[in-house]
Amino acid sequence: MCVGVPDDFEIEVRSAMHAETLRTNAAHDAAVLAKARELCSPRRARHWRYAVPVALAASVALVAGVYVKYGAPIADDGRIRSSEAVSAAEIFPANGATLDSAPNEFQWPEQAGAESYRVVLRNAAGTPIWRSEPVENNHASIDAALHDEAAHTYYWTVEVEGAGNSRELGPFWFQLQ
Repeated sequence: MCVGVPDDFEIEVRSAMHAETLRTNAAHDAAVLAKARELCSPRRARHWRYAVPVALAASVALVAGVYVKYGAPIADDGRIRSSEAVSAAEIFPANGATLDSAPNEFQWPEQAGAESYRVVLRNAAGTPIWRSEPVENNHASIDAALHDEAAHTYYWTVEVEGAGNSRELGPFWFQLQ
């Protein structure tokens, strides 16, 4: 309804048109009522016509961001992620494993030219919850309990440091029952 126009506006317009039946016809009355409704109806927000393209663009940006963050060969800190396949027999906990209890140790294949390794454990949201001290061999013992009881899925990566060469193995994941 128009601001300042009474609620019975349409009734008044109809009665005025019926009183003037000699000068108008039904088609004219319908046209006048339609124009009155159009003028007094709230304008549709024009921003809604952009909702679908904006939602689509946001979805594409989200997918691209996830790829850059977790799927790209270069991590945020400039490390090169390993593109080599690592067999499940060479890592513990195995990628995608379901465990009854939290692991005490992480193990991965030795990497040529590596001087040290560091394990980073993340919760399901991707937030780091534990980092090992740098180790020189291909296994690290976890020295903290998993405090994130709400999460059942965990991700882990191995940061490999070498002479002028940094890379990352993973991410691997496991879940607790």
